[in-house]
Amino acid sequence: MYSQLFVSALIVLALFIQVRVKVRGSNIVYRVELWNAPLYYKTVYIEEIHRIEFKRSSWASKVAVVRVKKGVNLRFALFGDGLFEELSQFAERNGLELWKSKDYQTLEKLDRNRLR
Repeated sequence: MYSQLFVSALIVLALFIQVRVKVRGSNIVYRVELWNAPLYYKTVYIEEIHRIEFKRSSWASKVAVVRVKKGVNLRFALFGDGLFEELSQFAERNGLELWKSKDYQTLEKLDRNRLR
């Protein structure tokens, strides 16, 4: 009985969790919030970033991984294409190493052809 209530409460709480990512001029801000109260907050500055990798996650899903020199890497999946474009521009603007897998490049080509 209590375990069912606990699982039900976790499911209800999970519905209200939001993940926010802001790509700014000199940093990337990653926030996990529950009802606008921060649960996890991390700011990664240019000096801390080793490189940004773009990969394919599943058949048509993209993933971006921000590899940091020390600490936990940031992994972005299931975000809109706007975030991936912002991360790519951020890397180019700040002279960061940018790596794209061949599968990711194929997805980019398919996306460009769809927009035509």
